[in-house]
Amino acid sequence: MVKPKMPFHNRVGTSSFFTVVKSGPALRCGANWLTFWETAKGELVHGDRCDAIPLWEVFEKLPTVKVEKGALDEPSYLLEYSDVLRGMGIIMHPRQVAAVGSDKVLLPPETLVYGKLDPDAGRIFVTPREPCFVASSEFVPVEVSSDRARRSFVKAVLLLPEVSAALNLLKAGKCQQRADIDKLIRCSIPLPSLIEQE
Repeated sequence: MVKPKMPFHNRVGTSSFFTVVKSGPALRCGANWLTFWETAKGELVHGDRCDAIPLWEVFEKLPTVKVEKGALDEPSYLLEYSDVLRGMGIIMHPRQVAAVGSDKVLLPPETLVYGKLDPDAGRIFVTPREPCFVASSEFVPVEVSSDRARRSFVKAVLLLPEVSAALNLLKAGKCQQRADIDKLIRCSIPLPSLIEQE
């Protein structure tokens, strides 16, 4: 507990872990985040038959193509958070629009998309080849390295209940809790061979 005007050396609750945070993979010192890194060592799923690979070796964040508020050049499908089925990664009932009421992002076709707002809700999906979607900036498109992993496999792993529980520990925020992609890519998943992933 820290009281006003309390000398630094009298403050309670500091730990030797904090001295290595800067050089370690864990960037926050919140209780949930600390628990995740001390108990799970950053692994979202514990695999017995294969090595855990950090997601930064598998993911490449795509550049964001912004769509400004107002009329669209051509009608597109608007994807809201409620249009993605929780924990299933399935797109439900997007609507075609000719204009948007706020700034959005363009989701590239055949791309893995991560919903960073309430990430434990499992709004992770792969966009279809057609149609083209515009969506909230809370959706982050990432490219999966084709020589390391299959999009469908990574999506299936990230939708597992144990991953949902881990993502619940990673999120932060007072009003709307998020876990940015920068936090997610520091985590690891078991990655078997490409043949086994099929």
